[in-house]
Amino acid sequence: MEKREAVHAINKAGMKTAKTKNSLHELCTVNGVKFEKLQKGSGKNVTSLEMFFSGFPKIIGMEHFPSLQNLTLMGQQITVLENLECLSNLTELCVSESKLSKISGLAGCKQLKKLLLYDNKITKIENISHLDQLNVLWLNNNRISEIEGLDGLLYLLDLNLAGNRITQIGNSLSGNLNLKTLNLSANRIASLKDLTNLMQLPCLESLSLKDPVYGPNPVALLCNYSTHLLYHLPNLQRVDSYSVDNKTLKDLAETTVVKKKNVLQHACENTSEEQS
Repeated sequence: MEKREAVHAINKAGMKTAKTKNSLHELCTVNGVKFEKLQKGSGKNVTSLEMFFSGFPKIIGMEHFPSLQNLTLMGQQITVLENLECLSNLTELCVSESKLSKISGLAGCKQLKKLLLYDNKITKIENISHLDQLNVLWLNNNRISEIEGLDGLLYLLDLNLAGNRITQIGNSLSGNLNLKTLNLSANRIASLKDLTNLMQLPCLESLSLKDPVYGPNPVALLCNYSTHLLYHLPNLQRVDSYSVDNKTLKDLAETTVVKKKNVLQHACENTSEEQS
């Protein structure tokens, strides 16, 4: 019985090794790298690798590509970010439409400028605050419920969190002063007052809360949503994928808000007179 179990374990390990070897062979073949010469350094000057919809089970063999700058793995069976510690030159990483449930394994990737982890099962923004060179972060279509863990990303320019479960903005982006593009569409944000927290972002030019590609937040369905945004965020050039770089539109928004304030003020004055 024990002998049979030992043989079974050996066979299973052998199958696993063969599967790993086959996956690495496929990665090399797709990218024009000679697999049979991998041990002799055929991958040492490779700067870009990509693999699309092939069922790649895990990230392997990265130690053979020390010069890698761009890694794209889309539509794979990958559940964990791993074996990336040797990629100190990596500037762009895309692991999308896969099965990631957590952000991890990026401690050695300090040169990352673009991180695309969209269409996964990620529930929390974590383990990226050390990526101080990051410009682009796409975590759209995941299961994130809170904006957090972005404080160290001073050079972040483009943030996509559309299609998640976020209910509020608060002061979560106050440290990202260089942010230019923000997509929060198809979340659960419901308060106009909460949107005024975006006034903390002096460089914000493009904002989406009901991008037609994803869908709206509850707040974006309110009748004075657009007016509120243009009045409080006059530097915006695009809202929900549409250009608002028009002085007339912004003047109209300001005039509308001023009129509403005047009406409210008169109403309060009349009420005070009647009571006296």
